[in-house]
Amino acid sequence: MFRGGLAGVPGLLVLTCLTACNPGAEEARGLRASCNEGDAGACTALAEMAFLGEHVLQDWPGAAGLFEDGCMGGDPRGCVQLASMHVHERAEANFIEPDSARAADFFRRGCDGGAMGGCTRLGDMYLDDDSIVEGVEPQGVLQDVALAAALFEQACAGAHMPGCTRLGTLFQRGVGVQHDVAMAAELFQTACDGEDAPGCTHLGESFENGAGVEQDFGRAASLYEDACRVEMLACVRLGDLHTRGDGVEQDYEQAVDLFDKACYAITDDVDRPPPSAEGCFRAGDLYANGTGVSRDLSRASRFFRRACGLGYDEACRR
Repeated sequence: MFRGGLAGVPGLLVLTCLTACNPGAEEARGLRASCNEGDAGACTALAEMAFLGEHVLQDWPGAAGLFEDGCMGGDPRGCVQLASMHVHERAEANFIEPDSARAADFFRRGCDGGAMGGCTRLGDMYLDDDSIVEGVEPQGVLQDVALAAALFEQACAGAHMPGCTRLGTLFQRGVGVQHDVAMAAELFQTACDGEDAPGCTHLGESFENGAGVEQDFGRAASLYEDACRVEMLACVRLGDLHTRGDGVEQDYEQAVDLFDKACYAITDDVDRPPPSAEGCFRAGDLYANGTGVSRDLSRASRFFRRACGLGYDEACRR
């Protein structure tokens, strides 16, 4: 069953070479044997190792082959992982062809098989032509916000918390579903309770704005603080509260630290939020105007340049 290969070197040789110095290689050897015997879950698990370079040599084409083996063998997680590789921002650099039509097909297979992450990712594709990785043109799916909403609802019901967050944003905006900020807040609460940081951020915004819940700046600040560990928009929103002194002590230095964190966030994980251009702009604006901090045009310029590079048009004009 195994078709993946690892970096062009026979997998058994690679694992044999690594076993002496890498205790995890024995696990990889066992997964390989199980995969060859038709264990779809083992193929997916070994593919994850090859994708990350854990205990075996990193090999994305080999991982793709293993994910497909897992998918075709009945493991829906393999389907979702394979689809994700075809829309990954580093796909071409790792010899994987960006292919939205193939991605949509495998997200659907995963979703139908019970891997709820596939439902969420497929919903993204139907929701917006620009929701995939920049530079990958959608193929085989047309924008259908009602279908996207149905997929997010399916994912949320299946306990995939990002699906709850996405569905909440649709209710918040009245896109594909009726406009219902109370329902949006309820969905954000569900997602946040399930430890989805963007859900906590959106819930914080609901409390900050009194949208569907009673306005509570203190509650908003608490939610932003928790989410800021992994969600850069939450850091920006918390920084905004500090500049105004809403729900927290007015503290411009703390605000700048938060904006800086959001601006210079570094992550190689496509499923985590990117650095925040808004955070860069907020920091630059404070330094440019000397609001609560010493005026520093050099620092302001540095933040504006980064914000501009991240696509924040207003910063390009500063």
